[in-house]
Amino acid sequence: MAGLQSIIPLISTGIDLIGSMSSQGQGSSQDDYRLQERQASITRIQKTEAIEQDRRRERLRRALAASRARLGSQGVGSARGSGDAVLRGLLEEGKETDSEEHDLSQGRIDDINRRYRRNLLESAEARSRQRFDSLKKFTTLIS
Repeated sequence: MAGLQSIIPLISTGIDLIGSMSSQGQGSSQDDYRLQERQASITRIQKTEAIEQDRRRERLRRALAASRARLGSQGVGSARGSGDAVLRGLLEEGKETDSEEHDLSQGRIDDINRRYRRNLLESAEARSRQRFDSLKKFTTLIS
């Protein structure tokens, strides 16, 4: 009977160990949720950037057309000289704005990726600590 009583705590610890390992599956589902959330955020940022870029290009197209019309009405051609410089300036300004907005969007995406990696690391560390504690308890009971 004494032998059976010494085995019962070992069985109980083994069951706890198996339970803690199965709870790691919950960490995995949390990781999946975080991954989906990350992808959704990045997709929103990219779609917003594309929409805003289309709007900026449309405004630029209108500004170029208005400038050409204004220059034409003043008798200044837009193919050479100051007319061409005005149009090139508008185009250059549009490119700079696109580049700045892209950099801002990329910065937001980089922040999301950093937070995601940090959360994964913290989650993995917590699961490892949990496993180690369970194994430590199990080996203490065995000895």
